Amino acid sequence: MFICLGPICIPIWGALPFLMIVFKRVYEWWTGKPYDAVVGEVTEWAAAVAIAAAKLEPAKTGTTTAATAVEAGTSSASPTAPSSTVRKRAGHGAVATVGSTAAWIDVLARSQANGTAVVVKFTAEWCAPCKRIAPVFTELASTDTTAHFIEVDVDAVADVFKGAGAASLPTFQVYRGSMRVATMSGANEADLKKLVADNV
Repeated sequence: MFICLGPICIPIWGALPFLMIVFKRVYEWWTGKPYDAVVGEVTEWAAAVAIAAAKLEPAKTGTTTAATAVEAGTSSASPTAPSSTVRKRAGHGAVATVGSTAAWIDVLARSQANGTAVVVKFTAEWCAPCKRIAPVFTELASTDTTAHFIEVDVDAVADVFKGAGAASLPTFQVYRGSMRVATMSGANEADLKKLVADNV
């Protein structure tokens, strides 16, 4: 579940730290813990999330490709064959929809092989800001011939959303190969155009 506040949607669990601060005394009374211990637990949780995200990021000395994912047994996709779960052909001038983790790995592997940038939009059917910015994203895809534009439905491919380190909708990220080079959250047209212009 998500809560949409203006141009940004955040997961409902993302409001938990805010609620803990607002209801500090109630939490202390309820758990019997002093507030400083709670802050330490939240910090430890944030550090654990950062470590998990770092494990999903490739090391600077090597990169994750579809071939290594197949060898590791984490993907059933062929390293050279395009995945059948990409609804539209992932090419220049069109927005492709990624429908599986294997398709995501395949898109990043093709980006690495071709040396092209991939602009990703994390979205959901129910996200109003995502729908509002969709025409701008489609327009950028049709005018920019140097990058691939990909859309990921977070309800269909939640593990890709979590692995990318995105926490709100819509989130836009730019990848070169398997390396994320830029990220932006929110449905701001000017910021999206700047993200693409600066990183593609």
